[in-house]
Amino acid sequence: VSDRFASVTGSVHGPDASPAMTATVIAFPADYRGLLSSGLMSGRVQTVAATRTGSYAIGVLMPGDYLIAAIDDADVSDNQDAAFFDALARGATRMTVGDAEKKSQDLVLVKVKR
Repeated sequence: VSDRFASVTGSVHGPDASPAMTATVIAFPADYRGLLSSGLMSGRVQTVAATRTGSYAIGVLMPGDYLIAAIDDADVSDNQDAAFFDALARGATRMTVGDAEKKSQDLVLVKVKR
C-alpha cells in the first residue's frame, strides 16, 4: 500500500478525431472480475467528466494495472455490474502506473454494448 498516488491526464476524441464534448472517463483495475466477486471494487474505480474541450484529469490512482476508457455521458450506467465492466473492458486501454507517476493517455470514445 502506498500514499504516493499516480495521476493520468489526456484528451478524449470521437471517432472522427474531434474533441468529445460529452465524455466520461473511467479507470478501473485490470483485475476487476476478482474484485467485483469479492466485493472489493468500491473505491478502486475512478470516474471523471471530460471538459468541453475533451481534456480530463484523474488525480488519485493507486499504483497498479488499470483499464481506462472514455464513453459518452449517455452510456454511463448507475448499475456498474460485471456486465457493464465487461463491456467497458472490450474497448479500454490497458496501462500500468507506479508510485507518484504522472502519465498522459489520449483516448478515443468507445461505445459500450451490453
